[in-house]
Amino acid sequence: MACIGVAAISLLIFLMASTQVLAQPASARQEPSVAQALPLGVVNQGIRIPSFEESGRKASDLRAATAVRIDDEQLLAHEVWMDWHGKLPSEVMQLHLPSALYNLVTQVVRAAERSKVTRQDLETSADSLVFDSRRSVGRMVGRVRTLFFSPKPQDSTRSR
Repeated sequence: MACIGVAAISLLIFLMASTQVLAQPASARQEPSVAQALPLGVVNQGIRIPSFEESGRKASDLRAATAVRIDDEQLLAHEVWMDWHGKLPSEVMQLHLPSALYNLVTQVVRAAERSKVTRQDLETSADSLVFDSRRSVGRMVGRVRTLFFSPKPQDSTRSR
């Protein structure tokens, strides 16, 4: 349960900050590309950031209703959806965060509202979520709930 949430959030962080920001003084630090694309204080609507594998196959899709860089270090996004596309339709995983605060310097994402990770065979949700992408450590806290679903039976009577 927590492992799936951690994997989902780590992919979200990887896509949100495409370059590493090292712990340096602000004057010596280079802004991550996501910060360059989102000017300070401007509300950006209908955000969609796809990512692709080297083969050209779509690997994931990040969507947000709105995103605003609230200062030099933080990005606030609302209605964040992240889809990871597997090689098979059954391998698709989705993450939903009603709102998320991402620190560009520490590379920590925080969601203080109920967040959900879904896959064909399970759904995990919790009241809050914190993930540190540098250390690959995350946690879902408060009314953590995981539902497991039975796989759909294969149709073995299908004619050949």
